[in-house]
Amino acid sequence: MPSKSYIEIKGLDTLKNSINVNRINKGIAIGVGRAILLIHSELKSSVERAYRTPSSLDSVLIGKSTSTQQLGANIIRGGLAYANKPINLAAYNIDFYKGNIPPLPKKREGTVHVVEIKRGRRKIVYGKTNRGGFIPRTASGSIVRFGKKGIMLERLGKTRYPVRTLYGPSLSDMVDYVWDTSKVRAAVNSATDKILDLIEL
Repeated sequence: MPSKSYIEIKGLDTLKNSINVNRINKGIAIGVGRAILLIHSELKSSVERAYRTPSSLDSVLIGKSTSTQQLGANIIRGGLAYANKPINLAAYNIDFYKGNIPPLPKKREGTVHVVEIKRGRRKIVYGKTNRGGFIPRTASGSIVRFGKKGIMLERLGKTRYPVRTLYGPSLSDMVDYVWDTSKVRAAVNSATDKILDLIEL
């Protein structure tokens, strides 16, 4: 998987090729920064409407800055891109199976996890071997933590080891999912017009 997911914005390359990227005009940088924030804000909102995401899209925006001018300059030089960072399933809304998501034998209730990634859609965590994902715990029942949260694993065979980590979609995958929605398209079209106007400056 590539480390970044680039989003093509009409007019951005043309603008980049028409200026000195080492000395970007302040007005142009601010204009691009505002246009990109228009797109990013709608993408962020659309992702949060569609997914129960454990982290914000802000965390993976390449070249982010609290300065609109600096953000615009960074985007002109490097394009609009989001980092591809996998999210462990344990970071999502996890619960134990309670018999409300068929089909699963009743004897396995309370032993198999379900996860909600897209809002309103809860699925059993089977993993690729269909043994079910699990979150490691200590003998006392406390979650084994890797950083701030637990981690979801699955066993690859009938023995305790080996295991592998189970991941859900990355935030950049979520961007791909919402990209063609009407609200995102409207934001992109509006931002594109603003960028094309800057080419004429």
